[in-house]
Amino acid sequence: MTFFKDKLFIGTVAIPTFIATIYFGIIASDVFTSESSFVVRSQQKQSPSSLNAILQSNGIGRAGDETYPVHDFISSRDALRELEKTFNLKEKYGSQSIDFIGRFPGILWDNNFEDFHLFFLKKANVEFDLVTGITTLKVSAYEPKLAQEINIKLLKMSEDLINRLNLRAREDSLAFASKIVNEAEEETKKAAISLSKYRNQSGVFDPYQQSAGQLKQITALTEELIKNQVQLAQLQDLTPNNPQIPSVKNRISSLQNIIALEKEKITGKGTSLSSEAAEFQKLSLDQAFAERRLAAAMTFLEQARADSLRQSLYIERIAEPHLPDVATQPKRFRGVLATFIIGLILWGVLSMLLAGVREHKD
Repeated sequence: MTFFKDKLFIGTVAIPTFIATIYFGIIASDVFTSESSFVVRSQQKQSPSSLNAILQSNGIGRAGDETYPVHDFISSRDALRELEKTFNLKEKYGSQSIDFIGRFPGILWDNNFEDFHLFFLKKANVEFDLVTGITTLKVSAYEPKLAQEINIKLLKMSEDLINRLNLRAREDSLAFASKIVNEAEEETKKAAISLSKYRNQSGVFDPYQQSAGQLKQITALTEELIKNQVQLAQLQDLTPNNPQIPSVKNRISSLQNIIALEKEKITGKGTSLSSEAAEFQKLSLDQAFAERRLAAAMTFLEQARADSLRQSLYIERIAEPHLPDVATQPKRFRGVLATFIIGLILWGVLSMLLAGVREHKD
């Protein structure tokens, strides 16, 4: 019993262990924990996990990144404010029936919202399994019914959050797709109006089609010109004084003038078809591009409407919040034993230090 004559042992081991025994054995209040589990699921994403294959049905997969906003929300100040309005949590966790260490603010916390938020984070624990995607929510309180009610409320608020996210994503997606369609429609109208103005001002509907017709006419006139030139050459060789020669020359001259005029319409300066073709091609390409963009935008809008349904998120509850019938905290024997072991370690370290100091003095 020489230990109990050692003041250091008494101060570091005996007294702390005695206090821990009194606290954990008599004072510490029972803490009840309500547990639930859920998974955030999406109709779009699929998971290769075999466990999820069991959990999922109808080709619906669990969500990935969408789970983290739920976790953040559960731990947020907004969620705590909503719980405070519903349950008056400060009063419940600050009840005088709770021991002075466990209650809020007690001796460890200041009586303000920031400290209460930190206090509550120790009461509401979120665990996430990366493999299965299952989130486990544990809520601790000094009344079993309160722990269950808080857990139910947090799940309900998380479901409301998911619904808001779905609504926001659906509205944003459809609004963006509608905006693209409206812009494409406006560009299509402008392109059509520009092409129409060009046709009205130039008097040319399609320079390529019109020039093709005139080229065909020039070809026929050129063939007629060649025939007359051949006839003139034969008359001049065989009968130089033939009275038909002047008339043939006149026809040749007329044909040459007509051909020149027709060529001028196609390739000449000013309002010729060739000079109009460049502007016509630009406007035609603008209209074709606008029409294709409108078709793509309409397809995108229909796809957005379909995706707004397929990408809907929702919370699938795997285990409902249960009503605890046994306190899970504090671990009374473990608390006393831990205090005793830590005291022994501290006593041993201090004893060695003091022995070293004494030897150094000697």
